[in-house]
Amino acid sequence: EAARAASEAAEAARQEEERRAAEAAAAKRSEQVTAAQAEHDSVQYGDKLGRIWVEGTNVDCALYWGDSEGQFGRGAGCRAESDCVLPGENGTVFIGGHTGTYFSDLGSTQLGAIIHLETDWGDFTYKVTDMQVIQETDVDKVRWGAEEPSCILYTCYPFDALGFTPNRFFVYAKYVSGPVLDANS
Repeated sequence: EAARAASEAAEAARQEEERRAAEAAAAKRSEQVTAAQAEHDSVQYGDKLGRIWVEGTNVDCALYWGDSEGQFGRGAGCRAESDCVLPGENGTVFIGGHTGTYFSDLGSTQLGAIIHLETDWGDFTYKVTDMQVIQETDVDKVRWGAEEPSCILYTCYPFDALGFTPNRFFVYAKYVSGPVLDANS
């Protein structure tokens, strides 16, 4: 009987320790999310967000909020309009880059490759699920207003064209990991 009581006491102590560890982990995660949310909420158009790189390609550059020539001249840019979102929010992170510079190797992307978005509020990964060449005006392929987190990379097509082209190369990817900061999630 004494052995059984000692075993029960040890099990109760183990369960209490697990409960305390879980509470501490939850509190730490809450602090991290609060800090990440504050960093995320302070982003202004034109700000550097961090870095983007795509496994299996030479795509590796700075990532900015906005997709004007100012951002494309320094790296890749996240579209800030049309219901596009920042990493960590539910919706489509829509990122473009010039074919002749930072996204020159985007065509080497393979299905299943991982896209990495490293930001001040967390590191996000997306798995490539599809690639398509579309008309610049074929906006229904863009997924404006998506409710689940996803990422689309785009650049001009064909890759060796200089100047304006009517086609775009799209790389579609689904969310794999990263802190979800959207209040609606």
